[in-house]
Amino acid sequence: MRADVQFLPRKVSAKGAGGKVFVVIDALRATTTIIEALSNGCAEVIPVVTVDEAFDLAKKSSREDTLIGGERGGFKVDGFDLGNSPREYRREIVLGKKVILTTTDGTKAFHWVGACEHVLVGAFTNARAVVQRCIALGADPVMVPAGKKGKFSLEDTVCGGMMIDLLEKMGVGLTDAARAAGTLYKAFHNDLLEMARISEHGQNLIQRGFEEDLGFCVQTNVSSLVPVFREGSVSLD
Repeated sequence: MRADVQFLPRKVSAKGAGGKVFVVIDALRATTTIIEALSNGCAEVIPVVTVDEAFDLAKKSSREDTLIGGERGGFKVDGFDLGNSPREYRREIVLGKKVILTTTDGTKAFHWVGACEHVLVGAFTNARAVVQRCIALGADPVMVPAGKKGKFSLEDTVCGGMMIDLLEKMGVGLTDAARAAGTLYKAFHNDLLEMARISEHGQNLIQRGFEEDLGFCVQTNVSSLVPVFREGSVSLD
């Protein structure tokens, strides 16, 4: 096995994905939110790229069993049931519901790797569980940071680096990119909250009143769940 990191957004074809497992990471906040929703009994999360797609899909679904969530510019979209704060996705709200989710960056990332056989949802909250699943699959792990509007994101890469660090300790080989992400994680591992605060996206969230989300999103290994993205939907095996 050999671990890698895809630093910048790019589409991966099914042909180029053989023998690999892709881990989509949008630590602040989409993948953390998806994990939290499913932890609290959400039936499935459907990540879509645009707001219009979210509304159109909701029209085709039973509104009693469906919620629309997500953000633009960090804030809940007008007409949506929920925003993109994982703290909103409480059990009494999402239990048994389908959530249609669209975010600025995170939900797009699933569609970069949508043609691939193995796609997992990763965050700080389930990092160890994701690594264990990668090992069990026996495929080369590829971390896919969602980035920020097509550019590098500190927090997503540090999260991927945390998983790389765990994989390296288990004897998995590393590409140069993976080694770089692991080194970046080691630079911040003693204070992940401060890392989140100084990141560009973290600063934007603080300015918009979502500072509490940072602490929630950098909790490490508090979930044993590893959601899987398959045929346009995220659910638990």
